Amino acid sequence: MFTSAVLWGLRHGTGKSLVGYTLGKIYGKNFTEVDDEILRQSHNEWAENRQFVMGDEVSTGDKRSASDRMKTMITRQQLRLNPKYIPSYTVNDCINYYFTSNHPDSFFLEDDDRRFFIHEVKQVPKPDSFYQAYERWMGVKHNVGPGIPALFYHLLNLDMGDFRGTTRAMMTQAKSEMLSNSRSDLANWVATLKEDPDTVLRSGGYPIRHKLWRSEDLLEVYDPDGKGRVTANGMARELARQGFHRAAGGMGVRTNMGQVKLWHVREIEEMMKLGPPALGTSYDNERKSGKAVKR
Repeated sequence: MFTSAVLWGLRHGTGKSLVGYTLGKIYGKNFTEVDDEILRQSHNEWAENRQFVMGDEVSTGDKRSASDRMKTMITRQQLRLNPKYIPSYTVNDCINYYFTSNHPDSFFLEDDDRRFFIHEVKQVPKPDSFYQAYERWMGVKHNVGPGIPALFYHLLNLDMGDFRGTTRAMMTQAKSEMLSNSRSDLANWVATLKEDPDTVLRSGGYPIRHKLWRSEDLLEVYDPDGKGRVTANGMARELARQGFHRAAGGMGVRTNMGQVKLWHVREIEEMMKLGPPALGTSYDNERKSGKAVKR
């Protein structure tokens, strides 16, 4: 599949790893368990002949490079195996990944992520008697317990609707929260700007209803005292990353402040029909009436 499941929860002993071990019983010798250290190593003989891999307490945190590497692992169709002491070679990549974590920001996610299904485990651990009975059902002390064939049959015949191996992972509340935790303060501010400009574009308690903005203007609202390390260029990069459109296709626009580059923030479809002269006039007129506009 081109997706991977991540189960996270603050409490230990709630069965996150047990889910992986249960599915591992179905895959048998084609299952293995890895951790952060193993995934970072250049030698990857652990991946040979595997179809299901559980990463227990694996995390990308705020490291974009680690996140990119993991996304490649999930979707690649061929795998370059690099065992010790022998030449590397290429095989078809048939691995499906399942990850567990105890941290709400364990994975760095981008806004358009399609690979990770995130589920938060909120339940408290069950009594020891439950896990003892479950282990007998799973066959921990034997090769396979009585429940595994029944589970395998159930999964093989489960109606998956329109879900396919290449379908993007569904959005969940847990994923939305992890996305927020993955973002920087600036990225969260820009995300809110995109969803609801009135929430962040405010002055004196009233929304600033301007349609066109320079990155310098937005930076002044985001950091009015200039105490942060964000620059106007940094603001522009984040606006572009989150899909904001430059006015006039990025060309300079003549305004009373001189030649400037503007961003569409409100009424975008209508404003994108205007040429540079009209955009400049609109920018100037919006600022003649003051910053804040009452509803």
